[in-house]
Amino acid sequence: MPREQPAATKEAIRKWMEGLDPWDLAGLERAVLASKSFMVACRLIVEWSRHFNNSSIKGVGKEEGERFGIKEATHASSIEVNWQIKHWGEVEDTHDVDRVDLARQLGSVILLVS
Repeated sequence: MPREQPAATKEAIRKWMEGLDPWDLAGLERAVLASKSFMVACRLIVEWSRHFNNSSIKGVGKEEGERFGIKEATHASSIEVNWQIKHWGEVEDTHDVDRVDLARQLGSVILLVS
């Protein structure tokens, strides 16, 4: 269920988005639409954009060389679908195709911003 966010949170997000360059903003839009998650999209942009110095962002990245990439973003944005598959089973030529398409779209975001 949607929850109202504090005004300070909305303002911080608005300012962050206003600071994005056009490529990062386009990548953010594509990632949000593909993943249906603002947080997954933000993480991809921060992790892969050439405009962010990831070492200065506390908590981003696991170890040197490891990043929140296509696999992690696809998994994070498919948690509910994966639960449904475990509970009801996978629909052949649907869930698998959707998963690959999502990975393709999120990969295009990484290419766009990096």
